[in-house]
Amino acid sequence: MLLGLGEEAVAASIGMDIEQENDAFAEIWASDDDSFSAVKEQYTRMLSSTPDARALQWKRKVGIGASV
Repeated sequence: MLLGLGEEAVAASIGMDIEQENDAFAEIWASDDDSFSAVKEQYTRMLSSTPDARALQWKRKVGIGASV
């Protein structure tokens, strides 16, 4: 359930539909921007308590691949 909400939050934050591809989230994720660090920390925490296969699926869906 948290991952589903996370997908919706990612889509809302970039103003896109969940199913649309967009690199904005991946770009800010990879940038290590200080203004995003708290958000990234929470997503990382959420993913650490998720089975690896499901976490990888989520990462691919939001465009960050396996960069966590």
